[in-house]
Amino acid sequence: ALPLSSGCAKAEFASMLRGIRKASPEKRNSTPQSGDEGSDNSNLESALAAPEHLPKADSSAKPVSTASLGWISPQFTKIFGRGRTGSTSSTIGTTTSIVEPTSSKLPEDFELSGEMSHVEGELAKTSSSIRRMEDRVLEEISRLFGDTGMLFSYSYDLTRSLQGKNGQILASSGAPPALVADVDYWFNHHLQQSLIASGNVEWAVPMVQGSMQMAICEVPGGASFQVSVLSRRNRQRIGMRYERRGANEKGHVANFVETEQILSVAASGQQAHYTSFVQTRGSIPFFWKQPPTGLHPAPVVLKSDDENTAVCAAHLQREIGRSGRQVLINLVEHKGREAVLGAKYASLVGQCVADELVDACMIRYIPWDFHHETRGMRYDRLELLLEQLQREVSNMGYHWRVGEQVLTKQSGVFRVNCMDCLDRTNVVQSTIARSVLNEQLVRLGVHIAPEKGLAAYQGLEAMLNNLWANNGDYISRQYAGTMAMKGDFTRTGKRNFSGLMNDASYSLARLWISTF
Repeated sequence: ALPLSSGCAKAEFASMLRGIRKASPEKRNSTPQSGDEGSDNSNLESALAAPEHLPKADSSAKPVSTASLGWISPQFTKIFGRGRTGSTSSTIGTTTSIVEPTSSKLPEDFELSGEMSHVEGELAKTSSSIRRMEDRVLEEISRLFGDTGMLFSYSYDLTRSLQGKNGQILASSGAPPALVADVDYWFNHHLQQSLIASGNVEWAVPMVQGSMQMAICEVPGGASFQVSVLSRRNRQRIGMRYERRGANEKGHVANFVETEQILSVAASGQQAHYTSFVQTRGSIPFFWKQPPTGLHPAPVVLKSDDENTAVCAAHLQREIGRSGRQVLINLVEHKGREAVLGAKYASLVGQCVADELVDACMIRYIPWDFHHETRGMRYDRLELLLEQLQREVSNMGYHWRVGEQVLTKQSGVFRVNCMDCLDRTNVVQSTIARSVLNEQLVRLGVHIAPEKGLAAYQGLEAMLNNLWANNGDYISRQYAGTMAMKGDFTRTGKRNFSGLMNDASYSLARLWISTF
């Protein structure tokens, strides 16, 4: 099986939160009694158990009620602020607990004065307010790490591709993930700086925002393999759709996502074969904006040509250094409101080459007006683009390894963009990915009918389409707040009226989200 042990935070936190909420206020602040194996505190300790590679807790540590959540607590402290002044509950960075107000024992015949009754009533209100605040915090934590595509792993570096990490599996090296992670895709890197600076690297677990889709496939003849689609969002220019467009001064662009398709084939008694094919997407790399006014606002180019050339060159240089040759596929319209961005992009790429800011051999710019080419729901015309890219696909190759032996390497990436880098981009990337997977299966001896493509096997093409459609939905929700458009074609290979109506509703939802 593929050595990819990623965990979606939703399941992890659901278990943790159940342990926290089951414990009564008194039990959460008391040391567990010996022999009380079925206590709620035992459940809580189990839910908060640290992974094996993390430091063991000191035997003199405080009770569970004040024990740090460890591998995730620094984020909570910095997201929600410090603990409440004057309150006996712990900070958000530790296991939240409520300490019921207590007082000295009074004689049975003692009668509370009116003032004492008032104080007791205020304490009861405070306790109720704290309890409501805890519920809100726990709900927000569950939403943040459960519904936003946060992924983490204790044993596998999710921030880098198979080729980027040279096939290294952390479980075998014993190195903490924080020591080898790529900070550009380490989503919670800033929140864990205090841990890293203090030398407690073992407690820092990198999180990736993106999508992880996996499926196990079987074909006639007994062969089986696993296909995974893993997307990781670059954290350097994070933000929602209309709030983050184009590039910043350092050349980092909005909605920059690296998507890796991994194939794992394991034959009985033989070492597993792993192949990896990486593509990227990202906003057009220069200064521009798009005010959120109406369904189709006009984009506006910002700053001078010299400034835009500099940031475009900075972005391209960084990506060439990271991934090699860049094949830039620009899907924006050649006429209408989008044309100004397409023309400027082509001009800046040419200027970067002319000024020798970028090696001409490491860049190829391909403009392809997606809406014009597929007008009338002629999505079969995507084959024309694929034919145009065939030589690039062959020259680029993919990463292929068996054990420690690397057989081939990927020498470049397709960098695809449209306006949002969501809907059109996902359709084109999934089309390229299907073509590459077909070639990989042939070379590995699994696919015996290459001329028929993936459709030769019942259900195989539909499975891959679903993986890419789900991937597009996750990325779209993170950047635009809705599911991806054109999802009907990505899932079924056909465009229909129902899909058009869905796209219209998504457009209105995106307008509402960006406006209000």
